[in-house]
Amino acid sequence: MIHLRFAAFFYSQLTDTNNIVLHEIYFLFLKSQFRLYDHLNKTIELF
Repeated sequence: MIHLRFAAFFYSQLTDTNNIVLHEIYFLFLKSQFRLYDHLNKTIELF
């Protein structure tokens, strides 16, 4: 949950700057985080 709070704070910082490049980086980061989380869930289900 700390990660989610950090992500929310980070996103609020991005919306303040309105920097399109930072938004792209943020969303790529988020997508990779969710992919990792999904992968971990699948790995846990195997065991």
